[in-house]
Amino acid sequence: MYMKISKIVFLGYIFLAAVCQAADNIRIITAEQWAVPRSAETVINMPPIRETINQMQAFPGNRLLIRYPGGEEGVLWVSELRSWLVSLGISSQAMELVPGSEINQIELSVIQKSFDKNGGR
Repeated sequence: MYMKISKIVFLGYIFLAAVCQAADNIRIITAEQWAVPRSAETVINMPPIRETINQMQAFPGNRLLIRYPGGEEGVLWVSELRSWLVSLGISSQAMELVPGSEINQIELSVIQKSFDKNGGR
């Protein structure tokens, strides 16, 4: 019985660590940040975008989860952001667009490719 409980506690710690890491990995673009005249220079200089691009390019195979506000305005915003990210070198196939962020923000989360059974990427 003690071994089962200790295994459950251990798995709980692993789950908690994964959740904390995922929360640290979320970068937010607010509507206020986005409400500037956009050019390649202004977009790449937005810290959430610059950090996301760097992380995506560091390890080929990473995926990008983009949570955006629902509704027509959210769809337009995420479509424009997606186009900018493609023009800056992120593959559209590496992006997953999911509605459901807060109304005035887009959340960017890099999902790192997990190791395979042989320990490689």
